[in-house]
Amino acid sequence: MNYEEEKYLVKNALPRVINTEKSDSQIIDYILDKYIEIPYINLAQFMKDLNLNENDANKFLVLNGYKDFSQFQHNFSELIISLLPKTESTKPILADSLTKSEIKSIFASLIDAEAYNMNNLLASIEINDFSALIHDILNSPEVIIIGTRASITLAQYASYMLNKIGINVKKITSADTSSFDNIQNFDRSSLVIAFGFKRYPKETIKLLNYFSRKNFKIISITDNTGSPLCNFSNYSLYIQAYSLAYTDSFVNGLVLINALALAIGKIDNKKVIRRLNDFEETAKSLEYYF
Repeated sequence: MNYEEEKYLVKNALPRVINTEKSDSQIIDYILDKYIEIPYINLAQFMKDLNLNENDANKFLVLNGYKDFSQFQHNFSELIISLLPKTESTKPILADSLTKSEIKSIFASLIDAEAYNMNNLLASIEINDFSALIHDILNSPEVIIIGTRASITLAQYASYMLNKIGINVKKITSADTSSFDNIQNFDRSSLVIAFGFKRYPKETIKLLNYFSRKNFKIISITDNTGSPLCNFSNYSLYIQAYSLAYTDSFVNGLVLINALALAIGKIDNKKVIRRLNDFEETAKSLEYYF
């Protein structure tokens, strides 16, 4: 498939992310010409290329139901990813062909996306559910952290951080036979915390289904109320994980984990300090660090 055929495919799919009947034709043509680059540019570059002022850019975003440019990029990136299995781009961007400004634009776009994620977290986090999670962690004999595929990173960091402050943690990062065998050994009063975001790995769903049938208490950390993780959870915490193109965003997940650790530290201050002091003594005696 050549470039023109690819562009035609994108053009036909474009109404899934913007209103092509009401949007400015100049912007539509630009998106079609730059469909490979769109996931990597920031709003400033978008406005500069199209000679738009801030009001014009906001008008386009509001018309199409987007809060900001990062949200549009996220939806457009998902559209392109959905089309990629049907066509491999004949218009590749080679690393050695990128200018300094293009590289800076990639950084700026990622920073814009993560700034959107963090601002959304601060505005939307349900404090009552966050407090309930702290209470459940402190009152459980152990915490079982689940995260598969991209969420393995969050499961590993959550396990490390909670263990560091004295919480008894086990982690599961795959739905293999040994994982299901180990479930038999878990205390039924253990708390299960599961991370899962679009496109929701089946491994995570399979594990949660099993824990749910065994009557474990489950809390999911996911991206929206339509997430399949919610079907198996006693309650859920929702955090945005908008990302660009085929990348994954972990920023909000990491912020949430750190917030949990700090909040638990404030509540159980003496125990946490004692645990950290013990760790430092062990690290010193075993020469963990330089």
